[in-house]
Amino acid sequence: MIEQFEEFILSGKDFGVIDEPAGTGKTEFIKNCINQYCIPSNISFDVIAYTGKAASVLRSRINGKGSTIHKFLYEVDYVFDEETEKLKRKNKIKKINLDVLFIDESSMLSTNVTGFKVDGKKTYLLDELINKLKIGEIKKIIFIGDSMQLPPIEDKIDLEDEQDEDTTEQTINKFFPDALNPDFMRVHYDLEFYYFSTGFNQNFRHNPTNKIFQLSQQLRTDLITDKAKQKSAPSKWIEKKSQQFVVDERSALEWYQSKGSESNFANVRIFTYTNNKAEEWNRKIRKQLGYVTDGEIEPITINEPLINLVNKPYCGVFNGDSFIVDKIHESVELSSTYNCDHEFCKRVKNRRSEFSLHKADISIYTENNQVQKKEIYLTTRTISPNDPVSKRVFNTHLWCDFANRNEELEKSRFDSEEDYANWDKARDIDPIYSSIIPSYAYATTTHKTQADSFDFGVIDISDEMKDLKWLYTTLTRIKKDFILYKKD
Repeated sequence: MIEQFEEFILSGKDFGVIDEPAGTGKTEFIKNCINQYCIPSNISFDVIAYTGKAASVLRSRINGKGSTIHKFLYEVDYVFDEETEKLKRKNKIKKINLDVLFIDESSMLSTNVTGFKVDGKKTYLLDELINKLKIGEIKKIIFIGDSMQLPPIEDKIDLEDEQDEDTTEQTINKFFPDALNPDFMRVHYDLEFYYFSTGFNQNFRHNPTNKIFQLSQQLRTDLITDKAKQKSAPSKWIEKKSQQFVVDERSALEWYQSKGSESNFANVRIFTYTNNKAEEWNRKIRKQLGYVTDGEIEPITINEPLINLVNKPYCGVFNGDSFIVDKIHESVELSSTYNCDHEFCKRVKNRRSEFSLHKADISIYTENNQVQKKEIYLTTRTISPNDPVSKRVFNTHLWCDFANRNEELEKSRFDSEEDYANWDKARDIDPIYSSIIPSYAYATTTHKTQADSFDFGVIDISDEMKDLKWLYTTLTRIKKDFILYKKD
């Protein structure tokens, strides 16, 4: 594989493509290229990914190297706004000088995926990356991913504002995402490509005799050979291949509980297509376990599976991280109020009058059942993934609380670029401002399980959409055994 990489570096090709299933050694390939070729040959490099969680996985496996595409491309500038006569934060595109760029999870990159606004105009991630290639700031790019994976729906927050006013939901409605489609890239951008065609035949994550792995590979082959099948019903495809259907909800819950009760359910997940169905399962499971009765809202407790809903780089917890609370040390009432005088806070109406946090020890479950221990702040109650209003209210309370605790920084932040930068830096490293928002995770959408794997899974076929990529992605998340739930 290093020989292929060297051939690509020395060739006149602009970009390379590696389109292979999960577990075939793509990340190990990046690591080997860096350690065995780039560093000894004094070739500058960087490694990026679409989501904060994927970038975190890269850092853990590639000597601390890995950031998001947004962090790689954009930086904050402070400019004087004549209309308000105050400094304002603006995004701008960074200057880059790089020999080779590795882009993981490139299945999420297509021409319609937006980045941050620059000078009030939308920018598009793939266009900006290719522009860097065209003007010579990046010499070579390697796009790496699995084109059959289902791209997650991802919230985008524009850094020009200090709250998520420009939140959008994006997904890619193309069979082959543009970045992993060499023919599209060659024609659309007038680029020459190099296809890495050998060295990914072995799967290191799954035993070849594993029935789940065999199903996922059969489905991947079917999708590649017959694109029309993508919009087929998953239940119709899999009912001919597997007899593991359960039509009784009680039996599905009992099977789930038998697999996860001894591990705080960190090793098992119910997979759905929609957040509404996942929340329905979470309520049913918690009721069966004795946590809630109909209509009750319970505070967060220890030893329950949770999933984080926001990126918090300072505390090292990212959107989609699965974890449990090991110990709650104390509760903290935020100093924010619903009727403060902060101009920023007045933008958000109908805020709760108070918001409280837990300071807690948590265990984050990462790849290969590894566990990271952290002490963090988190909300005392869960928030639905389908509730952007509560997330915005929470973020506003955090901002208000930080401003109240740092009055001098808040009042002087518009005085100069240095003052504004000091405000941003202090806020970014503040442990309370870096609080996370959890949701229950007995069940989640497949979208939310990116970079995760579980020993056992319940696949809710009754919540399906006509998209076989959803089923394929779900199967790649399960390692040992699964059942299929379908209403009779």
